[in-house]
Amino acid sequence: MAAPYEHVGALLADLEGDFGRIAPDMRNLRVVRRDGVRVEALARSAYGMRARLYGEQRPGWCWLQSQFLLLGVAAAPDGDGTRVAFTGGVRVPGRAALVPLGVRREGERSLRRLKELL
Repeated sequence: MAAPYEHVGALLADLEGDFGRIAPDMRNLRVVRRDGVRVEALARSAYGMRARLYGEQRPGWCWLQSQFLLLGVAAAPDGDGTRVAFTGGVRVPGRAALVPLGVRREGERSLRRLKELL
């Protein structure tokens, strides 16, 4: 991203605000508990599905997962800009592997939305 890390990192760190505007299928996300870097949040997708997410949020990255959903984002300074990565997927009970349904498409949409906010 052609924007300073401080600006990009602040947008991605705002879980209850800008983060939901960046993630394409997220309608809203509400943090219900914080304990240091540990986070518990309730999420609702644009399709009406709900999830209770658990994970960690630290400067420059966040990793959240529920029983069926996994999402992560990381950002780091890169010269005058910022390097950003998104990942996610669907967890299927009884399977060891993550099913990467639409991960590339959703990641690209997230990056476009992030650029629009900058």
